[in-house]
Amino acid sequence: MVRLPASQFVFLIACVGLFLIGCGASDQPLETDEVPDEARAVEAPDMMIPQALDDEDTPLYGDDGLRFRDYSYVMHAVSLVASISEDDELAHEAFRPELGEDIMRERGEFWLDMVSRLQQTFNDNGAWAPHLVETPDGWMATGAPDLADYAQGVYTYHAHHRADRWAEHGLEDEMTHSPATFTTQPGVYLLDNHYADGRFYRDAEHTSWDHESMANGVSGLHAHIYAWVRWEKPGGADDMGQLSRDRLATWLQHEPDDLVEIGRELAETFDAAWDEELGTYVFDERDAVTYRTESVGALLRGQKAIIDLLYMFGDEADEERIDRLFTRSTSIAEPVMDLAEPWGLPGRVTFTAEGVEPATRTADVASTWSFVHHFAGGYSYTREREGTAQLLTDRAPDFLDAYGAFVDALLEGALEHQMQDGAVVSTLDYETGEVVEGHRSTEAISLFLMGAGNAYGAGEMFAAPDAWGDNDEVAERSRALYEALADQTELLEDKFIMRVE
Repeated sequence: MVRLPASQFVFLIACVGLFLIGCGASDQPLETDEVPDEARAVEAPDMMIPQALDDEDTPLYGDDGLRFRDYSYVMHAVSLVASISEDDELAHEAFRPELGEDIMRERGEFWLDMVSRLQQTFNDNGAWAPHLVETPDGWMATGAPDLADYAQGVYTYHAHHRADRWAEHGLEDEMTHSPATFTTQPGVYLLDNHYADGRFYRDAEHTSWDHESMANGVSGLHAHIYAWVRWEKPGGADDMGQLSRDRLATWLQHEPDDLVEIGRELAETFDAAWDEELGTYVFDERDAVTYRTESVGALLRGQKAIIDLLYMFGDEADEERIDRLFTRSTSIAEPVMDLAEPWGLPGRVTFTAEGVEPATRTADVASTWSFVHHFAGGYSYTREREGTAQLLTDRAPDFLDAYGAFVDALLEGALEHQMQDGAVVSTLDYETGEVVEGHRSTEAISLFLMGAGNAYGAGEMFAAPDAWGDNDEVAERSRALYEALADQTELLEDKFIMRVE
């Protein structure tokens, strides 16, 4: 990790605006002469994570300052790679056994440090300020919470639920218990401030809602639902079931019965908004709906959570709701997956009467892997376990096969097209695969690690070492992917995490 002396840190803050000219970010400095609205004083950060690095390793920041999103994604990416650094994956004797030793422990400690750091700076009782800026009155957390930050941000639970992987490093108890507040507050905040009568609103005043707020809202809620799903499913007594129902309800401030009613209200809202001709949900009178591709993934993950919630805690009257949500979710997912080129998905897609079409001329790497992560990471769209609905397994095995092929093609394409000078690029031409933006984006690198690290076993072209056997092609591809995962994680640690002395 890069450590900056305090004098260099001040210089960086003063000059960062000059670094941004011509790089696609704002040319405004990180400092501001005014105290923004909705500002909350925080201690000066002792860690700087930029939005990107240029070709000379210069950190790039926008005029919105330090972003919660960048800190959150780096935390998730490093912890994900650490969680698969056991002796059956990255730390296998056929790859890098040393990754399962001190390196894994240090990355677990980093995750704990980041949970504490985010809790003390960006977080305010579940309201995540999207930015930190320096003002005449000191450093401030600013801005109204952005629901897009919650769709992936609640993924903190994943390392928490994998804490036993750090048992031999002495971190299991701390990783299990210390993040409880940070993992439960976001869902409570969303329900208390952005939800009402089957709608997730962009703002706490409930003045604006649309397909993006609905997609990100239901995805942000999925961590709350996941806690109860793990509590209820077979084997739950060894996991979330270690807490009594009352104790878990105290943490979540919502019991299954409450959430079931919310799930039913959301299902009714989706029913009313479904447009059969367009093949998606329409919450206004437009002829077509354009989604950010990552928001499509958020919608699918959120709907899967509602399905399991109603399946496990609802009644027979919910069966038709479950069926409609499931059928629509696969009909949304399939044409979006069909848009994938080897170098990625378009950053935005438009649903029309003629089908789903790319709404941009570029393939966006961060959005591509965010979409994949909603399918594969944690409590994701394709994750099915005993006791849950398992509708894909039972009713749509062809979809799972198509999904595996989709992941294989993207992984192979990432190794061939998305790597430039040892780093994941930001955007490529959607038609040709040529690199458009080569700056190393924090989001793109982090989401590649999260998506690829979780999804690589979905198809047939990549596998963990114990499955390599005599298949030299699978072994070669998988080893190349493992190298990319290890190298990109080290890049984040060495270049993007800058500690201030």
